[in-house]
Amino acid sequence: MAWGIAGMIIAAIISGGAVFMIIINPSAATGPGVVGSLLGMFAGKLIGALVASIGNYATIAKITLESVEETKKTEHLM
Repeated sequence: MAWGIAGMIIAAIISGGAVFMIIINPSAATGPGVVGSLLGMFAGKLIGALVASIGNYATIAKITLESVEETKKTEHLM
């Protein structure tokens, strides 16, 4: 859950920066400059999603490995 929030914040900051650039210069939204802003928004969402996904998978792997370690310890005690 924490990784999802972190990814969402990163996506909002990067995408928000691209939107902010259109807001401060509306004429850029009608010419070729709009491509950069659109790529910025896409990149922000992509990076945020990657952070959230990789973080979630890393957490799952960590918990799984810790569970295996605990299981091995309890098997040796029996």
